[in-house]
Amino acid sequence: MFLTQVTEFVPIALAVVISGAVSFFFSRLLMKIHRLLIFLIPGMFGAAGAGLWILGLLADDWSTFGFLLYGSLAAVVFAGSLVASLILWFKNRKKGV
Repeated sequence: MFLTQVTEFVPIALAVVISGAVSFFFSRLLMKIHRLLIFLIPGMFGAAGAGLWILGLLADDWSTFGFLLYGSLAAVVFAGSLVASLILWFKNRKKGV
């Protein structure tokens, strides 16, 4: 039972880590423009995920599956990018970039 739970958790954790690494790079570039732009990527994916979930819950046909699937992927990317943005935010809070 424990092994099945681990094998279900590993792909999601890898997706969060990969999206966090990609978001870390782009958030660092955005941070050079303005400090609050660090949260642009998580905000975009959070809004897209919420919108897709709402559309998925309102749809009546097979498009429900697609909306909920893409909404879930957006939620995973949101989690990874939010962690990366928070790391950058707290790391550079004292520097005053």
